[in-house]
Amino acid sequence: MGDRLRDSVVERLKDASSPVERLLAVIDGNIGPDQFTPQGVSAWLAFWAQVPKNVRLARVQNIIISRLHDNLVHALKLMGRPDADDIARVTAALIDGLWLRAALSTQGPDPRHARRLVLDYLNAKLDMKLG
Repeated sequence: MGDRLRDSVVERLKDASSPVERLLAVIDGNIGPDQFTPQGVSAWLAFWAQVPKNVRLARVQNIIISRLHDNLVHALKLMGRPDADDIARVTAALIDGLWLRAALSTQGPDPRHARRLVLDYLNAKLDMKLG
């Protein structure tokens, strides 16, 4: 699971040539249609349920959290944002919340809607139009 997520982001980052494209690559790598699937959200929910009981899984989850945060901060700092850390924290929390809500929903995940919600937050916060 973690490897698929990492690969999804890394592949998108390879094609990113600007800070905005980097930011979108990180977002799309985390909630794109290749990751944000009914099977994916079910697997992540099961994984998260085991994290408090399993030191190895907790370590993996910490790496995933750190990687998402660091990738977001890096893109935001390249955009000249002094508040990059705060924006990254809220964006990551929004992404995690969308995953959790999708896992608990009877309707399942909607990658396009999830992306729109994340971009709406970033557009308002950054005062720009992304994606």
